Amino acid sequence: EDDLDVQSFMKEAFEAENIKVDIANNGFEAITKFQNTKYDVILTDLLMPEMNGVQLISYIRVNELNGHTPVFAISGGLDQQKTENLLKLGIINIIQKPIEIAEVITQVKEKLPEFLEHDSPYSNDLIKLLKGAITDVLGAYSGDSIHYHHTYTINDQNNIHGLAGAMIPIF
Repeated sequence: EDDLDVQSFMKEAFEAENIKVDIANNGFEAITKFQNTKYDVILTDLLMPEMNGVQLISYIRVNELNGHTPVFAISGGLDQQKTENLLKLGIINIIQKPIEIAEVITQVKEKLPEFLEHDSPYSNDLIKLLKGAITDVLGAYSGDSIHYHHTYTINDQNNIHGLAGAMIPIF
């Protein structure tokens, strides 16, 4: 949000609910913050100076640190096509102006735990597949015969390889 009065009002309302707030006055300032800080949720106005909200959301989605952060967009009005495009970018909700701050806080509080519990960019099926592959490999190394308990397609093997590669920095 680029309106300083609205920023102040929203910050006070969220902080009254024990929700920590960080404000960026425009999209470029937000990008600078996203490069160094992981956020639990992002609220952005779609009409901002210097960079619009759609451009900012597009950046967020490719940002390593915040790419999977839930985003709420604030707008004065959108047509059906723009709404559909925003939803494709992974927007959680589009909040129409004038905003009801209590409703915004309620939406954020309802959605935030859902995303914090499922903050993985990988599907549960892929994680189960990787667990099965690890079980098979560990079984082979522990002296079990090289009999796999799971069947892997080429696509499964590629997914396992990609997820395993992403896990390397953990170790």
